[in-house]
Formats: sequence, C-alpha cells, structure tokens
Amino acid sequence: MELTKEEALRELYNLILNADTRDFERSVLTSTKDALETNENFKAQIASLEEKLRPLAVRDNLTGDVADFYLKIVGEPVEEERFDFSKHTIEDYKHQDYAVFGGGCFWCMVEPFETKDGIDSVLSGFTGGHTKYPSYDQVLSGTTGHVEAVEIIFDTRIISYKELVDLYWQFIDPTDDKGQFQDRGYQYRPLFL
Repeated sequence: MELTKEEALRELYNLILNADTRDFERSVLTSTKDALETNENFKAQIASLEEKLRPLAVRDNLTGDVADFYLKIVGEPVEEERFDFSKHTIEDYKHQDYAVFGGGCFWCMVEPFETKDGIDSVLSGFTGGHTKYPSYDQVLSGTTGHVEAVEIIFDTRIISYKELVDLYWQFIDPTDDKGQFQDRGYQYRPLFL
C-alpha cells in the first residue's frame, strides 16, 4: 500500500510532536511537512525526505517511530514488535529467578546471555536512575542516573546465578566506573543485582 499525502502529513505531525524525535529528524520532517502544506510535489518531497534520512536508516540510527515511518516511505513492511513483553515474566518461582547486569551498551550484553542454555528471556533497558520512563536519548546524555542494562530470567535447574556472573566478568571490567571499553560515560558503568 502506497502512502497518501494525507497519511504522510498526519504521520509527520505526530513525529514532529513526539518528544523522542531527535532535533535533526524533527528539522527534516518539519521542512517536508511545510513543503507538502504548500502543495509542492508529494513524490519529490517524500523522495527528498528519504534521501536525508537514509544515512541514519541504513545504520539503524533513527529513533523508533521515525524508523517505522522511513520503512513506510520506502515501501517496506514495518516490523512487528520484536520482543513479546508478556513472555518476560517469571512463571515458575520454584525454578526461575532473575538477574540484572549493566555495563556498556545493552545491545552488546544481550547476545552472550541469550545464547546460553537455561536463559528464558533477556530484556534490554535502563535501571538505577532518577528519571521516570527515560527515552534512549535521555539516557545517552548521561543525565538521568540510569545505566544501560539487561534483565535476565533464567532457569535455576540449568544455569546458576554464579554462572551468569562468571559470564558477565568475561566481557566487563568491573574496575572501570567510567564506562566499558569503547562505551564511555556514566550510563555505561558496570552494575549487577
């Protein structure tokens, strides 16, 4: 289904007003919206917007809602929610437990845990800060007090908390409170619960 001018304008308005939209994204979205409101060529304006967003899109560096809009304007399907949050729960309190580990970029911390036997679910996010429901960019600024972290639900019959900590020590330097390796900043400091 091809995006109509009315649908595009509605989405542009919502993205411009979205607090999570970055300043650069907002500026190119606003200029496209303004051009469309003055009846400039719809296809040309959308093509120009796609060209401006493409360098960030190919690096998966657009904010979530802008990335979804980008997929729509290039005619690709918008992916469904990748993570089923309803499955990230402890259902068997006798044999399941959870652990939280922070340190470095949370995306880098998902894979080592996720591939181990006995791991039921790994959820990336933020913890330990004073800002309620921060956006990724807010945490990235280092001003929220949050640390990028993963919460792991695991089966204690298959893997122990000690084994999780041992794995954690393999890719974290616990003595570096200024971040981890190339990830520098307060939000990347080591933390485990």
